[in-house]
Amino acid sequence: MVLHIGAHKTASTHLQKSLLPHRDALARLGCCYIGPDLLRHDLSLPSLDRPMQAVARRLRPLADYLATHPAPRTLMSDENILSRPLNACGQTPTQLYPAAALRIQQLLAGLGLEDVTVALALRNPLDFLVSLHGHMAMAGKMMGFEAFVDGLDPLALRWSDLVARIAALPAVARIVLWRVEDYPMLAGPIAGVLLGDARLAPWFQDAATPRLTGVSAQALAHAQVLVRADPALSHKRAVRRAMMRFPKSASCPALTPFAPEMVARAGTQYHADWAELQTRPDVTCLLP
Repeated sequence: MVLHIGAHKTASTHLQKSLLPHRDALARLGCCYIGPDLLRHDLSLPSLDRPMQAVARRLRPLADYLATHPAPRTLMSDENILSRPLNACGQTPTQLYPAAALRIQQLLAGLGLEDVTVALALRNPLDFLVSLHGHMAMAGKMMGFEAFVDGLDPLALRWSDLVARIAALPAVARIVLWRVEDYPMLAGPIAGVLLGDARLAPWFQDAATPRLTGVSAQALAHAQVLVRADPALSHKRAVRRAMMRFPKSASCPALTPFAPEMVARAGTQYHADWAELQTRPDVTCLLP
């Protein structure tokens, strides 16, 4: 069992959409692929924050699917398993995915799974925050960036902390990591880990698979203009219209809310965090 849990804004959607057309081919190759299209609809993956008895009961459709689709390898992929990326404003301590370990434990225990490989992509925390802020705007939750990070210490966000919490779960045998910055160069190793066959790498490199490009700073500003001009316009629709007019590109870049000094410190810390993760015996870091 391989459990790919994202994280959010680390090309998870691209990976999942790359695999979706190949589900039948994967089954013939001995890999059962269960993605968000099934987990969020037909199989109704429940809230994993409930008491264990309620979680186990609501996991029965997924458990039945696993029982009726036995395979040498099963890949389950959904970043929503992790739940919220951050604590609510003002809560401490500052952690990435504070509920992740509990939710993964509930999922694996509810399905009776052991010896699980957890796969996770990482991203520079400052870029991660900017992308999350844009993602919230696309969902209709527009707010200024300062309000979004109010009470948050961006330099306290450590992927190594999240990995340590997940690795401590008894049902987790190993964790495989890669950085989203390296994703285009790691198709082969990722296919080997997730699918069991590095030769399937071209599926992740298909140019026809759409990539989510995020929101440009100009689009965020223009969405505010549209809402002020038409208060009845939904925030979600305003952002979509603004993104069509100012698509993210070299000439319309993403928001750059952090001072150069903090960007430099965060980059150094991210590099050190990645180096620390490579020393863990229960972690495999994929390198280009």
